[in-house]
Amino acid sequence: MRPTIVEQLEGAQRLLDLVRADENLSPASRDRLRDVGRLLTHVHRSCTGLPAFLAEDNARLAVLLGEAEPPVEFEGLIGRNDELRASLARTIRELGERDTDAWERIWRYLRWRVETDPS
Repeated sequence: MRPTIVEQLEGAQRLLDLVRADENLSPASRDRLRDVGRLLTHVHRSCTGLPAFLAEDNARLAVLLGEAEPPVEFEGLIGRNDELRASLARTIRELGERDTDAWERIWRYLRWRVETDPS
């Protein structure tokens, strides 16, 4: 779909740069625009890495939970990730303390997720 999210963010950044070039802006307005620019940069970085991350995260969670993982488009990745994370939360609540193998797999997954999440 065009324009993509990344293209829209880049367009917003270009417009922001044009406004920031206005010499009549107050220092406070310049500061706010600078902060908006930083936010757009952060969102842009998150968006470019998020689909690949979610696809891998969903695949790892599905394996961890013993569920099938059908391929889906980006919008579906987000919803599927929410479903899988809710399933993981239920599994954790129901998991007995003595199931050390399951806990180890969950901890490995959670460490991987914290280390690689681009958002």
